[in-house]
Amino acid sequence: MEKELSGLEVCFAGAARDEFEKAIKNYVVTHSGVTLVDIVKFLYQSVLGTHHILDHMDDGQIENWIKEQLESAKPADRPLAEPLFGKRWVRLDLGAFRLQHGNDYRLAAQMFLSGRCKEKGSDKEFSRTIERLSKLLQNQKVRPIRSQFELSTAFCLFIKTYKQMSFPPLHHSTSFMKQNPPYIVVPSESCATGDAGADLGI
Repeated sequence: MEKELSGLEVCFAGAARDEFEKAIKNYVVTHSGVTLVDIVKFLYQSVLGTHHILDHMDDGQIENWIKEQLESAKPADRPLAEPLFGKRWVRLDLGAFRLQHGNDYRLAAQMFLSGRCKEKGSDKEFSRTIERLSKLLQNQKVRPIRSQFELSTAFCLFIKTYKQMSFPPLHHSTSFMKQNPPYIVVPSESCATGDAGADLGI
């Protein structure tokens, strides 16, 4: 079911009524090739952050991983940081980072590793955001762009299995990966000064 959902690009229909809907709409509108799986990943990162990585890799492994990611990113004139829902975590655009800081992977790693001090979100909180997303599907606020596929029913089946698996992290869809810049997720506080803070309006 995840494979089917990751192959269907979605759109947001109508006006956003609250902060949650505004976050989902903005995410869909400002990114290309977004599927329902990408929205779930957006919500996962918003609530649970990067603890699934921080809990299973040591500092040296994380630094080497970020070094590789940064070296493959092309410098680009874009905002440095993109807030996630709730603004506890942000996505740090590696292309924008390279333009401003070169290949300073140690700085990027320091920002990422500061997540160890960040309080973990709960599966219960994440589950509530999934329920809110399900309602948007039921009301057809989030819908497939080109297909008549019954997205709401398929999503319920997917979430049932996903919950039984204790909400493991998901990969982005192929369409999203091809059409959007590479990033890492860092605590919003790590971007609260300098240019990053200006990008976030904080």
